[in-house]
Amino acid sequence: MLNRARPAWIEPAPLFTADAQQIARFVAGQPTGPGPLVAEFCERRDVREIGVFDEPPPLVHEFTWGFLTESQDGWSIYLPEVWRAGSVGSFERFLSAWQLETQARSEAAPGASSVPAGLTAEPGIGGFCCLMLQADDKEALRRWVGEVFLAHMLPTMAARVLDPNYDFPDAW
Repeated sequence: MLNRARPAWIEPAPLFTADAQQIARFVAGQPTGPGPLVAEFCERRDVREIGVFDEPPPLVHEFTWGFLTESQDGWSIYLPEVWRAGSVGSFERFLSAWQLETQARSEAAPGASSVPAGLTAEPGIGGFCCLMLQADDKEALRRWVGEVFLAHMLPTMAARVLDPNYDFPDAW
């Protein structure tokens, strides 16, 4: 009975379109430094209380749609739509979106892994971000992260996470 009451399911449109020049700059390993989105994030009371950026992150890639901080072993992804809406529940939803998107890419190309070896996704709760990508060899994976993940996967994942009507599969 409840299923009949629900409106027809529609795949949400990608949250943003990645700018090719910004992706190329990321792939080239050229951080932008902190910009207005980093400043907005750092001004949040909860961010200051938790002490996320007590020290400014040394490597920041700011895009029109959000920003990444870069560490020795990976990247932390921050989206303003998520922090503005409140992050409660988003950490699990981002992991579910990662699993769904990587599974779909594997099914589209049978026999090939959609995620390069040495790259894993972790919940962003430790860095108060959406998602953390950990890399065994960050520089070897930078092109894939930029050209595949940031340009194509993340816009769809973010749209699904932010859509309150989007139901992720229960069992992975």
